[in-house]
Amino acid sequence: MKAALARWRAVPDAPPPGHRPGVIAARVLADLRAVRDAGGAGGGVGGVTARLPNGVRVSIDERVERQFLMHTVSVKVTAAARGPAAHGSARVRQTGWLRCTGIDAAPMSGCDPVFIDTLAALLAEPSLADALRPLHFTDCAIDARDGRWTLAIVPFGGSEVVNRMPSFRRYVRLIDAQAAALSGACLAFETALRRNLRG
Repeated sequence: MKAALARWRAVPDAPPPGHRPGVIAARVLADLRAVRDAGGAGGGVGGVTARLPNGVRVSIDERVERQFLMHTVSVKVTAAARGPAAHGSARVRQTGWLRCTGIDAAPMSGCDPVFIDTLAALLAEPSLADALRPLHFTDCAIDARDGRWTLAIVPFGGSEVVNRMPSFRRYVRLIDAQAAALSGACLAFETALRRNLRG
């Protein structure tokens, strides 16, 4: 056991045993009913780009978290759109104690006023709030750099837990309702930014 622990500590960035790069990204694409872009990357380090059924283009990147004798694989789904020229980043969170009753955001330090105002307008958009409210996510962020805005969501579904002792592998599926909410959030984000640019 000491030898195994020593090996694990010696190579903390090495892929964990049993990790299958690209497999979870492919399963999430199937759950979302998304179509992979022709010539898109293979789902490993570079991620994949795909088009959702509603027409929004997203990128899907696998994230591996390694622990001793186990690892988890989750995906980050990112939608990008043009928006006001602004700089900033914010973590989006759900509000409510027992049930999610709303959406809120915590801007990071150094955000410019245009970002803060646009973020408030985005969160006030009913279609975006209605899509994010029922979505089970472990992380959600909105970032803006030089007019390029991104919504990055790490859903709870679409993840895999792999244990080595006892040996098991479990995929947590992105069920239809969650896939619809995720697709809806990406579309609402893109639409709200387009409206904001015009308006």
